[in-house]
Amino acid sequence: MSFDPSGSVSSENNLSYLNQEDQVKPIVVRAQRSPLTSDRRYKIGTLWINQVANSSFQLTSVAAGIANWVLLGVGAGDLETLTGDGGGAISPDGAGDIILAGGTNLTTAGAGNTITTNLDANITLTSVTATNFETDNLATGLTVSANSITADGTDVNIRLAFIPKGLSHSEFITGDIVATAGSVTIATAGQGVDIAEGANARMGIAILIAGTLTVATTAVTANSRIFLTSQVDGGTPGFLRISGRNAAVDFTITSGDGADTSTVAWLIMEPA
Repeated sequence: MSFDPSGSVSSENNLSYLNQEDQVKPIVVRAQRSPLTSDRRYKIGTLWINQVANSSFQLTSVAAGIANWVLLGVGAGDLETLTGDGGGAISPDGAGDIILAGGTNLTTAGAGNTITTNLDANITLTSVTATNFETDNLATGLTVSANSITADGTDVNIRLAFIPKGLSHSEFITGDIVATAGSVTIATAGQGVDIAEGANARMGIAILIAGTLTVATTAVTANSRIFLTSQVDGGTPGFLRISGRNAAVDFTITSGDGADTSTVAWLIMEPA
């Protein structure tokens, strides 16, 4: 009730003399989802209950056509904290945000309701640590210990190949292998060096015709050491020699007997 100076009593608004509206029950919206910023056609103070997530919101303002709904209670699926590998649990800030920031070689980008984590195109590692490294193969500029690899120099071309233990190195290594302070040793009997044959190869088979044959291969150089040995004698075998070569084109095998039709294996090697 309210009282006015005329002596009449009004029952329309019992709190009007305090400049307040009478007690009015707030509007309650019950839905199967949380409110959106586009849900703006409600009175300020309206309550919204998400019956699926068991959470509630209240409309506090509408500005520029955007509704601001404030979460009143935490329900299923609402985020209270995030916990990383260190630093303990992280709570939302005053705006209700938890920022997922990137770090070294890592960036994050948000769009819609998704945060995407990306690795840099070029990754820089200050150190690499593992429980066990095999230390039988060292590269120039690297120091290998039982559980770490350290780059000693400034050579930006240092490359590492991590090869699962027990697998063949030949399945992983590309490019040249250079032993700068030792020899290449095959320590297990029955193992060896496999060389592919074919066009422009460094090893192959030649069948002599009338004691000679020219072998085409771009692998031959002016300094190549070419080794010859008969695999299957034919005709009248004679001693074998390299009688000519054209660097990056071909070389010629000649027998000491013009009737030699032997099958000859050849191997090209280069001086270091």
